[in-house]
Amino acid sequence: MSRTRSPEPSLDTKSRALPARRRLFIDDEEPAPAKAPAPSKAKVYPRKPRASPVRPEAAKVLEQLYYGEKYLYGRDGLFHIVQQRKDLKVKPTEGEIRDWLAKQKLNQLYKGTRRGGTDAFFVPTFPWHHISIDLIDFKGKPAFLQESKPDVPKGVYKYILSVLDNYSRMLYTQPMKNKEAATTAQSLEKVLNRIKKDYPKGVIAKPEPNKYGRCLMDDGSEFKGKGDMTVTKVLAKHQIKVHRILGGHPEQNALVERSNKGIKMIMAKMNKMNELGWIYNYEQATARYNEHFHRGISMPGAQLSPGVASKHTEKSQFETLKNAVVKSYRPDPKGKEPSKFAVKEFKAGDKVRIKLNKSVLDKSSDVSWSSKVYEVKEVKPQRLTTAKRYIIKFEDPAKEKYEYTKHDLQKIEEVEEIPSQYKKKVPVARRTTRQLAGKLELSKGQFTEDKEKQERRTLRERKKKEKEPAPAVEISSVLLKKPPKRKGAKKPVASVERIYAIERIVERRKKTVKPHKGKYEVLIKWKNYPSSQNTWELESAMIADVGEQGFKELLDEYKV
Repeated sequence: MSRTRSPEPSLDTKSRALPARRRLFIDDEEPAPAKAPAPSKAKVYPRKPRASPVRPEAAKVLEQLYYGEKYLYGRDGLFHIVQQRKDLKVKPTEGEIRDWLAKQKLNQLYKGTRRGGTDAFFVPTFPWHHISIDLIDFKGKPAFLQESKPDVPKGVYKYILSVLDNYSRMLYTQPMKNKEAATTAQSLEKVLNRIKKDYPKGVIAKPEPNKYGRCLMDDGSEFKGKGDMTVTKVLAKHQIKVHRILGGHPEQNALVERSNKGIKMIMAKMNKMNELGWIYNYEQATARYNEHFHRGISMPGAQLSPGVASKHTEKSQFETLKNAVVKSYRPDPKGKEPSKFAVKEFKAGDKVRIKLNKSVLDKSSDVSWSSKVYEVKEVKPQRLTTAKRYIIKFEDPAKEKYEYTKHDLQKIEEVEEIPSQYKKKVPVARRTTRQLAGKLELSKGQFTEDKEKQERRTLRERKKKEKEPAPAVEISSVLLKKPPKRKGAKKPVASVERIYAIERIVERRKKTVKPHKGKYEVLIKWKNYPSSQNTWELESAMIADVGEQGFKELLDEYKV
């Protein structure tokens, strides 16, 4: 094929020598020492430059396909149509399609959205300088240790403390009986002492003057607490600053979450083999996890094993390993165009659209982005794993308190409206009431969605009242904690006692808080009042007013 860099080797071993790795499978002779190949430069495949701006003839073709023939697809779908159409004299490139679609308002409003955007990628710069801690919860699978081990006394254990080096992916674990703040702090102190023992030269120390290490953790109570023994004080003792991730965003501490998944899988497989609890397998599982190859850094985590760790802490001997790890993080190439999949950053003054809040039940046919274009007012810098935040300029300064993430905004460089020749006006006879409401001057509340909903609600309540049985029980307003209020009614005179009719019991529950803890109360539906005016009343008050027999009949009807 044309892409092969060298011809296929011949199968005749006498006329043409095969490479050593292939020749060993053919005969058992000692391979001859091969000559060192001449140094050759690696072949570079430069990226094709993007067409900018879009060619006018290509823009006309896209306009006809998109608006005229209604191929309202995204970049990939439109590019597929362009490749299939043989009648097109000018075929737009993929880059031209992407740039042209980015300017169309119709495509901007319905562009796909992404969730998240609160976390940012950070690159550790030194072993054991950025660590992450987390708990593995085995509360549903407690393990009992019968014999005593070093640093692990007998007892029932329900948790494992994981301490991970974000640079080398080296993992340390420590079992815990509970997840109280003091217990977590003591376990963390044991792990840090083990790390310092294994890495004697400057581990968890400052690689540069006045530069502290950091520890990522979630916002759980086990990492907080008050007293002499807390996680914060243990870390401060070792000159490590605390950085808590945002609640509900475990992806900000994804490295330790991924290591927890790996070690739990290894322990589960060990348990199937030896039928022992995880407390007997966690040490060997941790060792096996540290020996396996990590694609993220292109080496095992145990590459920084205790036997050679002291050498790596010296700057001159550490450069080789450091360069190998830094390459694996794939930084943006200097002097080259960044990848089209790279996340776009915003700066102050950029024109953007804001992502609309859509619920789970909202359809994709609804508009996803604001029709109005806003301006970025301020950019809040990245803080370790917390991504940049953006402040949007509004007419109302009170709205500028909200911070947006990178996935909440869509950068707008240019806006092109739908061409007028592709807009077809709807005849007046076929227009809906909402279309007419935008053209005619109507009274307030007419032809609006709220008015339609109110009319439907009134009709449902009217039909419901026709089927309602006549009330048989009445109750005085004296015993009610919160008498129902009819909308628009005037406040009654204080000296007049009002009588309300009970329609039925809707629900029954037991009080769990004081002052009526342990007593039962019922939810009452009142006659001639909507369900929104239902009130909770104590059973004792109901029995005192309607009698024990009357209340029993209501309760029997509720149970049926």
